[in-house]
Amino acid sequence: PTRLADLIAAHPEATLGASAAPVGALPFLFKVLCAEKALSVQVHPSKAQAQAGFARDNAAGLTANAPNRNYRDDNHKPELVFALTPYQAMNGFRDFAAILALFQQVAAPSLAPLVSAFAAEQTPAGLACFFRALLTLQGHAKEEALAALHAAAMAHREEETFAAVLALFEQYPGDVGLFAPLLLHVVTLAPGQAMYLGAGTPHAYIRGAGLEIMANSDNVLRAGLTSKHMDVEELLSCTRCEPTPA
Repeated sequence: PTRLADLIAAHPEATLGASAAPVGALPFLFKVLCAEKALSVQVHPSKAQAQAGFARDNAAGLTANAPNRNYRDDNHKPELVFALTPYQAMNGFRDFAAILALFQQVAAPSLAPLVSAFAAEQTPAGLACFFRALLTLQGHAKEEALAALHAAAMAHREEETFAAVLALFEQYPGDVGLFAPLLLHVVTLAPGQAMYLGAGTPHAYIRGAGLEIMANSDNVLRAGLTSKHMDVEELLSCTRCEPTPA
């Protein structure tokens, strides 16, 4: 058997075509993605951010597979997913007012000053501060906030957003990513529908089967629902903290 990478290297123009042959690698990845458990909340960098980040990680002497490495390559990773079954996901920030309305239903004293600060500055910068504060919650404040989130989700379990929160609690108890459905659009694609995920857009796949095509990259900056490395400051530097139209 011949590895696809070896075949491409030996015959770049025949396998890739004249326009992609100079790249020397398949310019896209294509997969059938079957999510039984939610995948991490994540953001992908732009091409320029990926090139700069990859160079920084190399200069820092991080090995290719180091668990604390943010950039595995120098490419961006725009994605498109096409649903084969009902496909639930999160994609892009909600409107500022919608985020505040959802968080105001979570009665946690540790969250109150964060929500008030965001309410006073409903801008991309205000959302970035709010997002950072949620991702860096620790100790008692984190436990209190998550307990209040669970209570709110139980009280509103008939609503799609809070039903998603409850499902995620079963999979990732104690994870700050459990706040993600209150921040991001919860979307359920019908079979045959598709959605695009550009650079800087926070997203996560919750469940379903779909076809996914993306640029050839493994660059992922995580924002919860994971046990893997999370670099909050690097994540925020690549995140567009502005509402995305549903």
